Amino acid sequence: MNFTALALAAAAVSLPFASAQHKITFSSAQGWIDDEKVWFYNFGPHSTPGTANGSTIALAPIWVPSYRKLKELLADEDLTNGTKAGNNIINAIPCDAGYSDLWKVNFVTVPATYPLNAFKSAADVLAAAANPSGVTINSTAATLMVNCPVVPFGSTAVDTSGSATATVPKYVNGWYKGAPVFYFDFGPVTTINTDPVYHISLANGTITDPGVFEGYSTPFWNLNIVTVPASVAGTDILRSQSEILATKYPINNTALVVNCPFAYASTTATPPSTSPTASTSTDPTATGMHSGADAVKTSVVVTLAMVGAVAFLFL
Repeated sequence: MNFTALALAAAAVSLPFASAQHKITFSSAQGWIDDEKVWFYNFGPHSTPGTANGSTIALAPIWVPSYRKLKELLADEDLTNGTKAGNNIINAIPCDAGYSDLWKVNFVTVPATYPLNAFKSAADVLAAAANPSGVTINSTAATLMVNCPVVPFGSTAVDTSGSATATVPKYVNGWYKGAPVFYFDFGPVTTINTDPVYHISLANGTITDPGVFEGYSTPFWNLNIVTVPASVAGTDILRSQSEILATKYPINNTALVVNCPFAYASTTATPPSTSPTASTSTDPTATGMHSGADAVKTSVVVTLAMVGAVAFLFL
C-alpha cells in the first residue's frame, strides 16, 4: 500500500459526523519490520506528541465507571458480569487540544443507587466525586494505559493479511461531553515512548513504498520521511531500519506521532489477537446510548498505519 503527501494532508481535515454516512473502513496494509512482512491498521497522526520531537506520546484520561471497588476491578479479567455502571467516558476527540489515542485509565466507583449511564461526561464524574455522593475516582499508575482510537459511528476494522490469528479490535461505545462516541479497543500499552517508522519518498513528497517499522514495544510511531532517488522508489528494497540507515539517504523527522496497531506480523513476536473477524457495530443503543453521534467529530484519515495490539480488559 502506497501513501502520498496528499494522504498526510488529509489527516488534518476534520469533519463532524452524525450518522454512519461518515463511517470508515480501516483495512490493514502491508509494511516491513526487520525484513519481515507485517500488516497494520492506519489511524493517523491525531495524537498529541509528549515531546517536541515525537519521541513520546501524550496521555489523555478515560474514566471507567463500575459498581465494584478498584481491587475487584483489577482482579476480574473480563468485566462482563453486569456490574459496569455505564460506558467509558473521555474528554477529548480528534482535533481537540490535547487529544491522544493513548488513554490513562481512571476507575470510577459508583454507588448502586446510581442508574446505568448516570455519567455521560468527565464533568459529571468530577462533580460527583467532589461531593459526598459516594462516587470515588481511582487514578491508576501510568502503566495502565490503553490504545483506543476514536472513530466515526459504524466504522469497521478489517484485516487483509489472510491470517486466522490476525488482530481485529473490539468496537466500543462511550461518552464524550454528553454525546455518544465510538472507538476501537486495541488494549494495553506499556510505554509512552514511540518507535521510528520510515516512509520511502521521492523528493516531491510522493510516498512510493510500504512503511518500514522498527521495534515491537508500542503501537505509536514517530514518523520519518526518507528521500530516495527515482531509481529506488517503488522497488520495495528497503525493508528494515538498518538497511535505510546504511544508504545515507536524507531522513526528515516530522515529529508526528502516528497510531498504527499491528494486525498481523509474520515473526515470532506477533502480539496475541482479539478476534480473526471484522469488527463493527451499527447499533449505538446496544449499551444504553441514544442513537446518532451529533456533536462528535473526527478526522478523515488515510495516512500511515501499524502497531502491536492486545485485547484490553474493559468493554
